[in-house]
Amino acid sequence: MLRVYFSLVACFGSLASAADNAADIVRRSALVDQSNDELAKNYTYLEREVERKLDSGGAQKSIESKTWDTTFLYGRPFRRLVEKDGKPLPPDQQKKEQERFDREVAKRERESDKDRAHAVAEQEKRRREGRKFLQEIADVYDFRILGEEQVSGRDAWVIGAEPKRDYKPTSSDAKNLMKMHGKVWIEKDGYHWVKAEAEVIDTLSWGLFLARMSPGTRLEFEQERVNDEVWLPRRMLIRLNARLMFKKFDAEYESDWSNYRKFTSDSKLTGTGESN
Repeated sequence: MLRVYFSLVACFGSLASAADNAADIVRRSALVDQSNDELAKNYTYLEREVERKLDSGGAQKSIESKTWDTTFLYGRPFRRLVEKDGKPLPPDQQKKEQERFDREVAKRERESDKDRAHAVAEQEKRRREGRKFLQEIADVYDFRILGEEQVSGRDAWVIGAEPKRDYKPTSSDAKNLMKMHGKVWIEKDGYHWVKAEAEVIDTLSWGLFLARMSPGTRLEFEQERVNDEVWLPRRMLIRLNARLMFKKFDAEYESDWSNYRKFTSDSKLTGTGESN
C-alpha cells in the first residue's frame, strides 16, 4: 500500500492551494482514498445507530438506538446486535443473537475453499460498486478553495462544491450528487477527507421513486486517524426532510463508529488491537 501511495504522490506532484487546483486536490484525495479503503477492510468496530423522529417544527418526538458489533468470521464481516436504546439486550434477545452468530459460524466452517473464495469475491465486488461514484465526484462538481482550517488538530483545505450545470452523469449515484452541494475538509498532509457537509438542493428520489428526499436535507460526515495508518468513519448525521409515498416525515439518523480493532489473518472470529 505504501508503494501505491508514493506512486500517487509522484504522479500528481506538488499542488499549490490556488482555486484553479481545487479539483486536482479532490481528485488526488479520491485516489488516496482507494488505498485507504484497502487498509480499512482489516478493521472491526462498534457502530451505534440512532433514529430521532421529529415533528414539523423540528422538535424530537421519539428516539431509538441500536449498537452493532461488526467482527470477522472466516475472512468476512458479520454484524451482531449488542445494545438497544443504550442498554444491553435482555437475556432472550442475547440468546437469539448468539444463536444467529453460532449458526453463521457453523455455516462458514462448512464452506468449501471454492465457496469461501466466491463469497469473498462477491463482497469485494459490492465494495467496489458502492464506491464507484467517488471516482465521478471530481467531474460532477465545480470546486473552489474557501480557506484553510484546523480540524481535529490537522491543517485542512476547506473546499466548496457546486454541481456543474452541463455535466452528464453516468450513474444514478452521480445523478443524485448533482442535486446536492456542500463543502469538504481535506487534510493537507495526506489528502484524506477529514470532514464533509452536504445539502440537498433539488428533490432526490430513490427506491423505485417511492421515496423522495426534499431540498433542505443535510448530511455531515467525519473521519478519524486510527493506529496512525488508516482513516476510518467516526460520525455521520443525516437531517432528513423527506416524503414516502404521500406521507411527509422528518427525522435524524446518526451513526457513530468506535472501538476499532485490527483483524489479524491468524484469527478466525474476532479482531485484535485498539484504535488510537
